[in-house]
Amino acid sequence: MLTIHRNRTRQFMDNLLSDLVEEPSGELDNCVRMSSSDFEYILQKISPIIAKKDTYWREAIPPKIRLALTLRFLATGDSYRSLHYHFKISSTLISRIIPEVCLALNQVLKDMIKAVLTADYDRNGELIHVGMRVNHEENLLPLKSVPRRAPINATQIRSNFMNYIHQSRLCSGRAYDA
Repeated sequence: MLTIHRNRTRQFMDNLLSDLVEEPSGELDNCVRMSSSDFEYILQKISPIIAKKDTYWREAIPPKIRLALTLRFLATGDSYRSLHYHFKISSTLISRIIPEVCLALNQVLKDMIKAVLTADYDRNGELIHVGMRVNHEENLLPLKSVPRRAPINATQIRSNFMNYIHQSRLCSGRAYDA
């Protein structure tokens, strides 16, 4: 166990968000991209579903922290490792918490969440998602394959781009502040 996790106590978990919720400047809005009243409303609805029991070996992570962790992930797209340092929760546990809370959010807020229908996909011949197009003859939604690796000449492309930017700044009279 890492020392960062040993220092995680019930008091730390309770104080982690209480300072943000009570702050009048809207720090919670910045953290989870949600007002404190909305956060409390969702927390009240979702708490019975995501709450875990304390055991002899460990204290359970409170629903407030579970929800804040998930909302922070959804709002920022931070990696599990980054969230690990912010919330003092292991990356492995974060990888289990986020799907659980997302399923619970979907269950609780299903009347408020609009499902995307196939008719909504088509926007002037293009789909909402980048790289997808509607094949009107077959009514299919083929996905473009996404490359998993950078192209072989990625460093050359980047170098050419940086040279172009450098040259354009020199030509415009602005010095390059590197």
